[in-house]
Amino acid sequence: MKNFSSSCEDLWLWNQNIFVNLPTAGFVITLIFILDAWRSWYCEFRDRYERWQENCPSNSQKPKEKAEHETTKLLCSAAAKRRPSLVEDITATPKCPRESEELSKRGRASPVYLSSSSSGPVALSTKLHENSTQDMDHIRIKFLDYLWASAFVGPNAVLLWITGIIRLLVRQMLHKWGWISPKACDPRHVVGRLVLESMEAMHFACEREENGCKIATFCWPNFPLLNNDGTVTYADLFSIDINLTTKLMVKAQLDDRTLTAWDAITLVFFHSSFVGHPKIHAYANWGVNDSIPDRFIRRMSAITIVYNYYGYTVFKRLAALWYRIGICRHNYYNIEEVINHGMKEGVLQHSNLRRFVQHSSLVNFVMKIRNGFMNAFRKYRDELHGIDGEALFIGTILHSLDHCFLVWNLEDPLWLDIESKDFGAMAELNRFARVGFTPDLPALLFATRYKDAPHPFHQEVYKHAARIDKNLADHMDACIIK
Repeated sequence: MKNFSSSCEDLWLWNQNIFVNLPTAGFVITLIFILDAWRSWYCEFRDRYERWQENCPSNSQKPKEKAEHETTKLLCSAAAKRRPSLVEDITATPKCPRESEELSKRGRASPVYLSSSSSGPVALSTKLHENSTQDMDHIRIKFLDYLWASAFVGPNAVLLWITGIIRLLVRQMLHKWGWISPKACDPRHVVGRLVLESMEAMHFACEREENGCKIATFCWPNFPLLNNDGTVTYADLFSIDINLTTKLMVKAQLDDRTLTAWDAITLVFFHSSFVGHPKIHAYANWGVNDSIPDRFIRRMSAITIVYNYYGYTVFKRLAALWYRIGICRHNYYNIEEVINHGMKEGVLQHSNLRRFVQHSSLVNFVMKIRNGFMNAFRKYRDELHGIDGEALFIGTILHSLDHCFLVWNLEDPLWLDIESKDFGAMAELNRFARVGFTPDLPALLFATRYKDAPHPFHQEVYKHAARIDKNLADHMDACIIK
């Protein structure tokens, strides 16, 4: 009995010590977290400029898409080398008219009001920005905003990529042992969706009639390839023919080589994730203001700035880490070159997207919501200081929907053929991107959707979008947060 009493007393004293020391431990952990965030912010952001400073790349007018004649010349030049039969189709395909200049004017940014400025509103530079490798990740963020994001966004991002990659590795192992199989699919249909139901539809080049069906050809000139040895090479032309009636891939060709549908899945997903999608991130930098009076918009802007840093600077380090610890077979040290290639390439003229309103739910939604978005932006323009409407549209609505459709189009990451002797490295990296960086972040403690945003601008845009397609409207984020 005496021993039992002594044990109880020891247990009580042990618990008492824990409760007494918990506040101290919590304070120490919090202090370490803040100091580490300060170190990270100091190393990464101290030499950058805020958008309103002259040397900041986005203190300018956003980059313009290539002119129509430049786009046509580029496509014809690549086709002449590898698919000469396309040249006549490209030049003969009628061009859809570009949107009116008046619509573009609705999205122009208003001057910025800064508490630190005694000379009144600060206007952004009128110079036109030229595409560069700095486009995606370059804006300075305030330390307190970075600290907040490190506490309430960073852990969620880490949770997504860790859990996603662990599940992927387990499924890959079970598949290798023959215990599970990938979800059944027609790869030709997957290719059709990856092109028509994504921003890759912008690469439409020409259209022709064949056996009573319309065949649309999509072309990617100067296509970057991440080889299995880690080097980057460039193909003159990657092209895909899609039957618009069945929405099935008819043919895929890389230079002079005909590809299987499985290989086409890898190449389209790779281009979408590491060449096309980063351009959306880059344009979003013209659609932020982390000094704006409105708390919600200020928070959304800060998240976008931080997530562009995660997506460009941090992702490269993670890719190197995966190779060092042995969870991937290939070294992705050159993925930065691929992303930078996309930045410098810019955006092709894409007014012909209107052709796919009847063939793509994404294109149909984007085309129909755009006018209402610009009308709402013009209405609230003076409350959105320094934010470019076009950039906001791209960095919020287009960005979030591009993520959603990448998940919906590629339902099973095991469809990506990592055993391919030519494209295995790209397929493996695609798998990591699909499971760890494309889905929504888990367990967020704050609103990010247009439907939940408190500002009347977002509510007006959401109501307009919900009348077109409520499912897609419900997935529109008000910032870049994946």
